[in-house]
Amino acid sequence: MNNSQNKADINLLTAAVKDIAIVSYSALSEINAIVKLLLLWLETQEAYRDPETIFRALDNIVYTAQNTIETVGHEAESVGCDDYIDLNTKRRQRAAEEYRNAIKSEKQNKE
Repeated sequence: MNNSQNKADINLLTAAVKDIAIVSYSALSEINAIVKLLLLWLETQEAYRDPETIFRALDNIVYTAQNTIETVGHEAESVGCDDYIDLNTKRRQRAAEEYRNAIKSEKQNKE
């Protein structure tokens, strides 16, 4: 491998790490904010009269986390780091995604 190829590889890795850091920070900040609001909401009586709000907040957390996992995975794969998740984990993630899609579809059909 020549020096220019090494620099190109380093630049690709650096860009991927920056993208992963940005996506992770954004997603974790969003999850943190939702959880803080949810915890405050649970201190009110209204929260227990309207559990749908809690369900939606939790669904949003799951969606944000799953989207972040997929984005980070794609970024890692783009620089050749795609062997960090075992096949069992990939199957579980795929099953979870299929379940979420079915739930969303069911909710849309009700509306």
